[in-house]
Amino acid sequence: SLRIQLTLQMHRRLFTEVPLFRRTDARIVCLMIQEMKPMIALPNEMIMHEGCAAKGLFIILKGTCVVLQSKHRTKRDDHPVSERESAQMIAGDQQHIRTLFEGEFFGEISLILQERRTASMRAATRCDLCSLDKAAFDELLELYPESKAPITAAAGRGSGRVSFHLA
Repeated sequence: SLRIQLTLQMHRRLFTEVPLFRRTDARIVCLMIQEMKPMIALPNEMIMHEGCAAKGLFIILKGTCVVLQSKHRTKRDDHPVSERESAQMIAGDQQHIRTLFEGEFFGEISLILQERRTASMRAATRCDLCSLDKAAFDELLELYPESKAPITAAAGRGSGRVSFHLA
């Protein structure tokens, strides 16, 4: 349909810039793009919370997001954190790590690894985002299992654009 063709055209460049998908079969990329959901975040709205279960990948289409991380929490902390607990941590325990802009992404590692979020993400401005749900991604890998190895290998090498992973 025309809607699918427009969506593919709009998002293909963004998806091919995400290191996990650079060597992914074009069929899978097209299917992933079709599974993406639009999302709007208002200024100061929390998009994801450190310590919470990871749910997928986000790409910033327009706007600016701020990466926040607890000053005291370490990756070795093994207890899950609720969004409420995360909000309490943000109140005074978060430090600014980095600012992400249009065309950048976060949460890509959560598509492969079963890890909780290693940082929180807050919209600094009004943000237009698109997201790929982990469940939809997993279903695509079941249909095209040959794509899992290159994506997993890319996850192990890390992202070239973001210097740390926001699982």
